[in-house]
Amino acid sequence: MEEGALRLLIRGMISDGRLPNRVLPRVAGSPGRGELCDVCREAVQKTRLAIETFTEGGRAILFDSRCFYLWEQERRNLGLLP
Repeated sequence: MEEGALRLLIRGMISDGRLPNRVLPRVAGSPGRGELCDVCREAVQKTRLAIETFTEGGRAILFDSRCFYLWEQERRNLGLLP
């Protein structure tokens, strides 16, 4: 997926609550195992980093490294992070 489209998708997911808009209490990374990124829905291959986060309510969210980075950037762009 093209970066501009991903940024729009991430903004929409933040806006409608599918992605959190604040710092998460727990984040862990490991090589991908073919699981799907919750943002772009592409498989995270073992050559890429899979980042799993957990909301305060305990819901797990899996990002590939690119989507995680863009999510962090978009939260900053929206003024949601310092």
